Amino acid sequence: MMKEKYMKLTETGNFEGNFNGNLVFSGPVSILPNMDGTLWVSAYNSNKLFLMNLNGKVLDTITGPLNGFDRPLDIVRFDGDKILVAESAGDRICVLDSKAHFIKYIGSKGRALGNMVGPQYIAVDSFDRIYVTDYGNRRVDVFDKDGTPLFFFGGKQMGFGGLKG
Repeated sequence: MMKEKYMKLTETGNFEGNFNGNLVFSGPVSILPNMDGTLWVSAYNSNKLFLMNLNGKVLDTITGPLNGFDRPLDIVRFDGDKILVAESAGDRICVLDSKAHFIKYIGSKGRALGNMVGPQYIAVDSFDRIYVTDYGNRRVDVFDKDGTPLFFFGGKQMGFGGLKG
């Protein structure tokens, strides 16, 4: 019988989003580390991105473009120094530069190619294609690096009942 190895995880610190009794952010979902040691945190309930240092100090707060973020969920680096933010309630992907200044949106609400309903998580492949889990449409949407919709997958097919969410 082979002896299994188990990893023990120990919590070394805890940051609940409060500082001196004041709420700093609510609903952190995703973290994106930067080369300078800082990190971006997407806060779903606060509708903001926070730039933080390693000690948890908030260095900057980004509310998004003119109309603000609409439930930012995932945040990933893209095309070198750009940032992609999945706006779940906004049914779109927000493209930002490295300083979190707005560049453009990818996608819009709907069921057709290029549309999303509740985008959640983002992945980028080595060709800079953007993959977005589209909860409401129960599929994965794929865009090229310019934001042009290419295709989607995950629907019902012979032998596969389709994605559930």
